[in-house]
Amino acid sequence: MPLHLSRATTDDIRALVDLHYDVTGTSPLTEILIGYDTDACRRAATERWTREAAEDPADLWLKVVDLESDGTSEIDSRGGGRGGGGGGGGGEGGRIVSAAHWKIYPSWPTAVEEGGDPQQQPWAATQPPVELDWMPEGSEQRALGEEVVRKFYAQRAEMQHGKPHVLLNRLYTHPDYRSRGCASALVRNGCEMADCLFLPVWVESSPVAEGLYRKHGFDLVCRPDHVRNSKYDMSGPVLRREARGPVVV
Repeated sequence: MPLHLSRATTDDIRALVDLHYDVTGTSPLTEILIGYDTDACRRAATERWTREAAEDPADLWLKVVDLESDGTSEIDSRGGGRGGGGGGGGGEGGRIVSAAHWKIYPSWPTAVEEGGDPQQQPWAATQPPVELDWMPEGSEQRALGEEVVRKFYAQRAEMQHGKPHVLLNRLYTHPDYRSRGCASALVRNGCEMADCLFLPVWVESSPVAEGLYRKHGFDLVCRPDHVRNSKYDMSGPVLRREARGPVVV
């Protein structure tokens, strides 16, 4: 039975959260990306991601599911699988083993509401408030975490905001399923969506994943090294895949 790629739904969010922890473990970045590895933080992350998926029209999750959880089959990048089960395994619908979180902005409003701050509108929804409320209020850890996340969002806004585009926000695969084509299939499907919309694709990569994106037509934009402080480091290569040109019909 092949692995299946399909669109995830809000019913899959808890499995996507659990898979994220399986992949990132207890690294410092996990603390600021999603929260501590506790049941309370997992529940809170599930609530945040579910709300975002339900309320943000740009939000799109894709998933790869192993229907038998045996890890022995090839990826079917055409999709069409049944619904996903838990990221930790089991479930009648199989096990989610890889996921991609896309943001699709086919248009970008330019009008500023009367009396509004031109630096904040109308794209305020794409600049989420930085509030790591799972960290102790007033702690140095929280201050440093929120500082580096603000730097990250400011860098994203400077490079990407203002024009239609597609953003690959998260991409992760269970360690047991790496080198199986899951990540490539997810990236390829997202790029095909962008091509259908004639949109460029952006990704803020980790250094280790840069080669994957280059294989799919991304070019390096820059290697910023300022998105860091004494505790956290979110610096990494920023890549862009150009929009497809006109098609002969």
